[in-house]
Amino acid sequence: LVLPVLTAGMVGLYDLTSAAITWRRLTVAAQSVAEIATEMSAQPNGTNVITATQAWQASTAAFAIFPQWQQPEMAGSYAITLSSVVYVATPAGCTENCSYVPNTAWSVAMDPGIDQTRPCGALAEVPDSQANALTTLPIDLNGPTPVVIADVAYIYQPMFLTFITGPVAMLRSAYLPPRIGTASQYVHYTPGGTGATCPGY
Repeated sequence: LVLPVLTAGMVGLYDLTSAAITWRRLTVAAQSVAEIATEMSAQPNGTNVITATQAWQASTAAFAIFPQWQQPEMAGSYAITLSSVVYVATPAGCTENCSYVPNTAWSVAMDPGIDQTRPCGALAEVPDSQANALTTLPIDLNGPTPVVIADVAYIYQPMFLTFITGPVAMLRSAYLPPRIGTASQYVHYTPGGTGATCPGY
C-alpha cells in the first residue's frame, strides 16, 4: 500500500527538482547572453551598435549551459531572443516630471530555435512578481534609460509527470542598460536569425 505512494512521491520530487534546476539555468543563460551582447555593442566612439553576427555570437552563451540545444532535433524546443527597448518620454520633449512608455526598438530571434521576437510598439508594464512575457516589462525598469533584453525560453518535458502536466513552457529574461551611451542600434545582415528594427528606430 505504501510503495505506490512512495514511488509517486519520488518521481514527482525528481521532476520538480529537475524543473527548478532548468529554471535556474535559464536565468543564468539569459544573463550571460545579455552581458555579452551589451559588451559587444559598446563601441570605442561611444555608440552602441551590434551586428547580426555579434548578436548570434552572444546567443551562443546559452549553448554552454544547455549543450543539448546544439542537436538539430532540439531546435523546436527553445528560443533565444535579443531586443532593445527605449523609453519614450511623454509629453514629448519634457525634461522634468516625465512619464515614460517602453517601446521595442528592435528584436531578433536567433537561429536555430523557435522564431519568437518582441512585438514593435509599446510594451505593457507589470509588477516584478508577474511572470515574464515577450509583451511586458517589469515596471521597476521604468525611466529614461534604455535596456537590452535577452529572453531565453524552453519547453521543458517532465520525465515522469508529463501525463499530468504536459510540456511546461519556461521563459526567463535579463535586462541590462547599454554599457555606454544610449540605446543600442542593431545592424541586420546574414547570418543572425530573423527579426527587424521597428519603425521609427
